Amino acid sequence: TPAQSRTQFDLWCVLAAPLLLGTNPMNMNAWDLETYGDTEVIEIDQDPLGKQGTPVYSTCPPHAPKDNWWCSPWSMPRDVFEVWTGLLRALAAVLLTSALLLRGAGRPRGAATAFILAVGSVGYVQVLHTYRPRVAACQQVWAKPLAGGDAALLFVNWASD
Repeated sequence: TPAQSRTQFDLWCVLAAPLLLGTNPMNMNAWDLETYGDTEVIEIDQDPLGKQGTPVYSTCPPHAPKDNWWCSPWSMPRDVFEVWTGLLRALAAVLLTSALLLRGAGRPRGAATAFILAVGSVGYVQVLHTYRPRVAACQQVWAKPLAGGDAALLFVNWASD
């Protein structure tokens, strides 16, 4: 969403991240131009002290990344989860179509195999949606020290997904 993109940009600036655009600014909408052209926020990113911000207050649970999403798919980040389940749904559609074509071509064993794989793909998507842990909403305050003794503060409300 626009609010999420602005929050992400603000967080990048508090983290002193390199700021690069992956699009032509001439094609950006007014909201994005305002977000990525905010000189006050860019000055925080490029502060001469060069320090990264850190969370100084958090109600969020500690982050425990998993090494292997294949063995623990519930640990996938939300965007990866959406892509993965979308691909599984597309695979199920292709397999169902293949099952129908194979059945029509007089190949019942191939049709049955494709149908079983399609049902398995759909079932796996359902399991992922049902048992994937939900992250509760939480809040954080990030602080970045600036040259001259000031600090930049960023308040982030992480909504549940």
